[in-house]
Amino acid sequence: FVKDSNLKIEELCFMNQNEWDKMLKNCGVLFIRGEESMSRACLSGIPFVWHAYPQSDEYQLVKVRALLERMAVHFKCEDFKIIENVWILINSPENEVSQKEFENAITLFFENIENLVYGFREFALDLRKNGDLCSNLMTFIKNKCIIKSNNRNLF
Repeated sequence: FVKDSNLKIEELCFMNQNEWDKMLKNCGVLFIRGEESMSRACLSGIPFVWHAYPQSDEYQLVKVRALLERMAVHFKCEDFKIIENVWILINSPENEVSQKEFENAITLFFENIENLVYGFREFALDLRKNGDLCSNLMTFIKNKCIIKSNNRNLF
């Protein structure tokens, strides 16, 4: 899409989670699909485009817009519009988006990728402030005295 670039696009075979995480950390840009991959991409701080699994009544757009809303505060307005446009186009029904419209949006995304990195990194750092689910859940359970401190599981 971007003229005179060293851009290499490669479709990947299925891989286990450890292989995926290792590969993901070595990429400069991600195109991902599915919610587990999206959550990993969010935490990576690497610029990404999320193609959500299509759902009835185009419900995937509700999820995409919700995530975009959460991310928006981490970007300058003009930079965020670039991301939002690509994400909405890639998640819209094919018959509603022209090839040219998508090509223009994705080209703009790649042309501005260096300007977008800061927002993805800030978003990832903000998410990480929440800690990890397992530790937070164990703290909650211990605070509610569901598990005794001697590590016996008593429910």
